[in-house]
This record gives sequence, C-alpha cells and structure tokens, in this order.
Amino acid sequence: MSANHHKRMRPESTPESAVDKDDAATLRLQMWFETPEGVLFGMGRLILLQQIAESGSLKAASEKLGMSYRAAWGKLKTTEKIMGISLTEKHSGNRSGYRLSPAGESLCRKYRELMNDVESFALDRAEELLAMEVHGYAKGKEA
Repeated sequence: MSANHHKRMRPESTPESAVDKDDAATLRLQMWFETPEGVLFGMGRLILLQQIAESGSLKAASEKLGMSYRAAWGKLKTTEKIMGISLTEKHSGNRSGYRLSPAGESLCRKYRELMNDVESFALDRAEELLAMEVHGYAKGKEA
C-alpha cells in the first residue's frame, strides 16, 4: 500500500496538510434494495434499464453489458415481480423492440435522484470527518 493510502485510512493521526489537494480521494458507494425474494433494485438494474432505453432491445442491452440474455431477463423479471409493475413495454408496431414503461422511467429517475442525494451527503460528511478533499465517482472518472 502507498503512503497516501495509509494517510486516508487513518485520518485522525494525519495532519490536514498531509493530504495533497491534487490527491483527492474518490468516494464510491454501493446501494441496492433487496427483499427476501431477491434483489429489488440497484445500480446494476439501473444500468440495464438505461441500456434497454438506449438500444430498444433487451438482447442488445445484455450484450453491451456482457451478460447473457437469460440473466438480464431474469433480473428484469425478478424486479417486476417483486414490485408488481412492468418496467418495460414493447414498441407499438415493433415485434421485438422494447422501451421503458412510464413506471420504469420513473423508477430510474427516482433511484438516480436518491443516489445523488446519498452521495452528496456522504461527500460532505467525509470531508467534514476526514478533513480531506473527496469527490464523487463521476468527477473522479473525468479527472
């Protein structure tokens, strides 16, 4: 492990000046909802639904994400069963194309909003408690 990694892991023993501003830490969060029936929703389901919306196809979405069609279909159907709603619907006039249902669009929008709220709180709290600059994952990918 690098010296900087040790500084991040033990901030109470590290002077504020020891963490260089150009060496900001990246906050990574994992958040999902599950029930006794299985995973309800999380980032993986969100990305799957976004890919379906972009490609208009569960098959294309699963291929882009490197998963089997069966796995993608199973994840989608598990969430739909637990929630009691359809997250996708067939394009009218197109036998094989899919788009997000209004419920699917709403779930994606609300999950992203919740994730943004959680990350914002976590970033503020991390900087307060750890006395170092921290940025979110999206910003870290751009840097």
